Amino acid sequence: MLTTKPIANSYWRHVFLLASGNGLAQIVGVAGIPILTRLYSPEVFALQSIFVQVVAFLAALVMLRFEYLVPLLRTKYEFLALAKWAWKIGPLMVLVFSLLIFIVDMYGISGYLKLDSIFFLYFAPITAFFISLSLMYQFEAQRLNDFGGSAKSEVVSKIFYVASGVVFFAVMPVLGLLLTTLFGAIGRILSLKSYFLDLIRHGKTSGKIDNLLIDYRTRSIGLVVSNTILTASSLLPLIFISSQYGSNVAGQFALVLATVFLPSGLLGAAIGNVFYQRAAALWNDGELKLLKSLWRETLVKLVIIALPVYGIIYFMAELIYPLVFGQQWQQAGEFAKILTLSAFFSFISGPLDRLSLVLGFGRYLPFIHLLRLVLISLVVYFISNGNYGEYVFVICFSWAMSALYITDVFLCGVLLSLKLRAES
Repeated sequence: MLTTKPIANSYWRHVFLLASGNGLAQIVGVAGIPILTRLYSPEVFALQSIFVQVVAFLAALVMLRFEYLVPLLRTKYEFLALAKWAWKIGPLMVLVFSLLIFIVDMYGISGYLKLDSIFFLYFAPITAFFISLSLMYQFEAQRLNDFGGSAKSEVVSKIFYVASGVVFFAVMPVLGLLLTTLFGAIGRILSLKSYFLDLIRHGKTSGKIDNLLIDYRTRSIGLVVSNTILTASSLLPLIFISSQYGSNVAGQFALVLATVFLPSGLLGAAIGNVFYQRAAALWNDGELKLLKSLWRETLVKLVIIALPVYGIIYFMAELIYPLVFGQQWQQAGEFAKILTLSAFFSFISGPLDRLSLVLGFGRYLPFIHLLRLVLISLVVYFISNGNYGEYVFVICFSWAMSALYITDVFLCGVLLSLKLRAES
């Protein structure tokens, strides 16, 4: 049993270590984005956004999201059993999804999406598989408190991401940007190769997978459903903007989504990953009171960090975007200022909603993402029927997402209190 306070120095030291790696990775990414925005047009960025959402959808299915449950595992042998299963099921799912894309392509779905071709989607299944693998190894590093290795993998991933986009532009001026996601995942796996090699060295001594699949199936189903709904809710605004206002505006919006949430990738993800690992350990040890203390202090720190960060973004976005990314991205700066509100609340809620996984509320994430889809659908319905411009859409979208994130934080606190009351 744990007897020390959960908010020990090691907690925030691990956050700082992971944030340092994420920070360096984001510096690489931020330095690389102006290069990529000068190589690829807003229309290509819009296409990449669609590709990334398809990849996200497949990633939820290719390993049934069991990679996200690695921090809940208790032993190395459980991880080896899961890794061995992943290498068996993953390639099979890639084959199945590739066949499905071929069938869909034969029926001419590109016309419905207003695309010349969906050839680029053939790269989505293998990209999804490698992303899931890279996350599995990264979560194992964090489970073993190897936050330095996890942070390093983020840096390597970003280097591979940017470098592949630059290198492939010369031979594949559209596909090159799409392949950055795949090569980013490959870079992360190579950086965590010691965990990959463990399966080769000790695979025969791994535990049985059947019990693991049964124990965590409710959480897995919840993650798969929630990720599927999340993908739909992420695709909806991109498709709506593209059809209503054109692919250039969709590209501007997509760049903002990829950049205004960078603080979430820098600090939010670091805090979230360490919080998830520590919360899982406290849950396994039955320390629910310490877990609630951890949740409260993490929430306070997130608010303190987010206020100055997003205050600066709000006042500087319109100046920074055209200066950094080029004059063709002027509208992106205007969108970024509007979306600062939702990005602020996303920064706070993102790290904390993993609590539902720890507590075993498998239906919570599907519910919150379904609520997200409903809110976005209402915004799309309102804007399309009123024939409003793109700025009104972005404002309504930002308000709706802010309301969602506030609700998410509130409900997570309620779930934790209910669980604590039930166990006491």
